[in-house]
Amino acid sequence: MRRDVLVIAHQYLPSDPRVGKSIAALDQAGAAVDVLCLRESGQPFRGRMGRARLYRLPVRRHRGAGLLTYIAEYAAFFVLASFAAAWLHVRRRYRVVVTHTLPDPLVFAAAVPRLLGARIVMDMHEFTPELYETRYRLDRRHRLIRAMLALERWSCRFANTVVTVHDPGVDILARTGIPRERIVVVMNSADPSPGRDREREWEREPDGEARRPFTLIYHGTLVNQYDLETGVRALALLAEQGEHGFVLRVVGEGPGLGGLRELAAELGVEDRVRFEPPVPLARVPDILARCDAGLVPMLDVRYAHVALPMKVLECMAAGLPVISNPTAVLTHYFDDSSVCMVRFGDAGALAGAMRRVRDDAKYRRELVRNADEALHPIRWEVMARRFAEACGLVVAAPETAAAAEARPT
Repeated sequence: MRRDVLVIAHQYLPSDPRVGKSIAALDQAGAAVDVLCLRESGQPFRGRMGRARLYRLPVRRHRGAGLLTYIAEYAAFFVLASFAAAWLHVRRRYRVVVTHTLPDPLVFAAAVPRLLGARIVMDMHEFTPELYETRYRLDRRHRLIRAMLALERWSCRFANTVVTVHDPGVDILARTGIPRERIVVVMNSADPSPGRDREREWEREPDGEARRPFTLIYHGTLVNQYDLETGVRALALLAEQGEHGFVLRVVGEGPGLGGLRELAAELGVEDRVRFEPPVPLARVPDILARCDAGLVPMLDVRYAHVALPMKVLECMAAGLPVISNPTAVLTHYFDDSSVCMVRFGDAGALAGAMRRVRDDAKYRRELVRNADEALHPIRWEVMARRFAEACGLVVAAPETAAAAEARPT
């Protein structure tokens, strides 16, 4: 049986974590993987990612650009990917083609392989109508949102299998009319970090002075479903109350970066908010290991309630307590015993949560322990197997210790 898989992703590789982990899962399941992706400045046309072969198409990302720029970018990649997929499929006859959104209609770039018998798997990283409704502050009845709902429906129906990123996503995608049994949940989860047992406990000296600042971290893109402004305002409130022992590390970039810098300067806490450039995925565990808590404040907007930020799961996997807000998806998997939940947009409540997580060591440990228990059944090790199986690859079950002991030598 052929095990060749073609992956089409409107992403730079190897920098995108979801696509990278899914390629590794296919590779571990024994598939020979080819990938069509974006080509960043200075990157060669051909490359390798593990054993997967990369074909980088000459299209660049335009983060923070206007809607028309995004449409032109998506269209250019779609045309090039369609021709490349057809050409490669005629040569290699892929058994499976996996497309990663955004955009949803990218799945139609696999039209020729589908006509020639390939199985099509559509991995939906995002819910496009909700994302654009939030990003561009559009009404649900806006014609653009209605058009995106239609494109989502047609795209899902074209695929043989649709992968979504969490359980509530099954209900969201059921609106497309596709049978639920064709939808598979593969969460963008994380495995426990190797260094997570190196507990970096925050303590006070006997005289009550802090040994070092209590370091919170937000890592990821700065876009408008996140509420870092309330985080900065909470730091300012703590400073007004004489609490100067907090530091917020903001590791990332995006459209919201400039405004956040200005707010920190305006409130006089620019020395307590440290802005750092994005880091490669492989460095994230080391960055988190040098922090004390994860801060993922969300806005009370539609998209925030259909997203489960990877940064929450990465902080949990690193053994950090997490402070966030009660979004619909987050509360589906975690409760206030595993995440310090704070009211949306309430800087005073967030300041109090920061102080409690810092000062109450027992509470910190309970958050970490309970989050670890909740994360265990949805860790990436489990999701990787599920993804490979969704692509029609048979994955051998891992051997248990008892089975290994009983196996004859």
